[in-house]
Amino acid sequence: MPNPTEDQLHLLLRGHTPRWLAYRLFCIVSGALLLTAEAHAGAAEGRILSGPNEVVSLVKQLKSRDPVKRRKAAEDLRIVGREAEDAVPALLKALDDGNIYVRIAAARALGYTRAKPEVVVPGLCRLARNKDPRLRDAGLRALLVLGPLAKDAVPFLVGMLKDRDTAHDGLAIAVLGRIGPPAKDAVTEITKRLNGDKGVCLTAVKALANMGSYGAPAVPTIKRLLRDEKERVRKDALEALARIGFSGRSLVPDLKKMLFKTKRSEQVLVANALLVLEGESVAVMAVFSSALKAKDIIGRPVPPEERRRAIEAVEARSLAARLLSEKRRPPKALLDDIIGALETKNSTLENHLVRTLGKMGSAGAEAVPALMKKVKDKQFPNREAMEALGKIGPAARAAVPALLAQMEKKGCVEPVAVVAYWRITGDRDKSIPLLLKVAVNPKNYKQARLVAIEGLGLMGSGAMSAVPELKKLLKGESPTIRRAAREALRKIQ
Repeated sequence: MPNPTEDQLHLLLRGHTPRWLAYRLFCIVSGALLLTAEAHAGAAEGRILSGPNEVVSLVKQLKSRDPVKRRKAAEDLRIVGREAEDAVPALLKALDDGNIYVRIAAARALGYTRAKPEVVVPGLCRLARNKDPRLRDAGLRALLVLGPLAKDAVPFLVGMLKDRDTAHDGLAIAVLGRIGPPAKDAVTEITKRLNGDKGVCLTAVKALANMGSYGAPAVPTIKRLLRDEKERVRKDALEALARIGFSGRSLVPDLKKMLFKTKRSEQVLVANALLVLEGESVAVMAVFSSALKAKDIIGRPVPPEERRRAIEAVEARSLAARLLSEKRRPPKALLDDIIGALETKNSTLENHLVRTLGKMGSAGAEAVPALMKKVKDKQFPNREAMEALGKIGPAARAAVPALLAQMEKKGCVEPVAVVAYWRITGDRDKSIPLLLKVAVNPKNYKQARLVAIEGLGLMGSGAMSAVPELKKLLKGESPTIRRAAREALRKIQ
């Protein structure tokens, strides 16, 4: 069942919505209320799951005699996520706990810490070898969260597929797909699943697609799936084909036949695959252009006879924007359409479009006025727009006054604006002190500090003056700050 867009949410509020959407939204709202209740329950316990002291306390709780407390500690460390790096040794020990639910919770937490894969991955593989299907499932799901960091698990996962553990085939293949090209040794075993259960088959196609050119064996299966009666299956196959790239060129004739015979969102996926396989043809650009020109339905009445068509149009527009934002170098031929689509009330769509403009680099210079408008918004200045202006570079010099106005407000520094300012002007003398001011202050939001540290790293050897302060951060209490500082120093020195 598809997820609703922001535009569809508005239709629901106005009483104009299909039944499937109403049911889907009911499920989402119910889930949100449940999550909110859980959040309030956590707050009532008086715990803040982010500080280093909390991690130390939870590690101690992992040693409790009460298995319920040990499980709760592991679950809370999962919520802490990457800030729980210092708890990795204790969580690895908990993988051998006498209580199965503690072991499962510890595995999940290790996945979300995304730290020390050299010791975490072997521990999770050991858990996934267990005869208990619940533990095997927990180990594999933790590896799935680790994604590319789990590359050392490839031999183990290939061994699982050879053992024909059909109950966990799909999950093992999904992990290999998340790992990507480093899992190329698994191609032979994954290919064997292309003609079996449809669910496993689709997972295998997606996994092979994530391996780029190594996914060529999936092409014949994709050709078959393109004719499937289910729209969702066809869409998944089209996205997979685009990721496989050149190896799928034999399907170009089939794609051209499909281009104008399907629904609008499916047309966009066909056009995207053709864009990858053949380049910027007139027909492909026409499909993207038409999709981007769809009008918002937020804030305007939609006649009953136009509802379905309007929803299909905004879905196709959102899909086109997302696909373009994922490209390394989006087509400049669509620049005017992207700028025009920026006049939207859909914030998710806006961010996809802004990200696309940033990826265009200096080729997106014509979008500077539109991006400046987003930056100058007094209520909600768009940080994505600031970043995009920085990526456009010197060609966005007209935006400097707007960025200067955002860099320092009421004594607070906006690091995204500072980095953009530096990328446009090259002025390190002004930028480095401001970024350091954010980076070294533990009272600042962690995300802002990370942006500032990353910005200093982007300056390379030009930020040598920041080295002493960055070295101090290596001894800080926050693991994520320590990691960011190490990476920045590596780029500078």
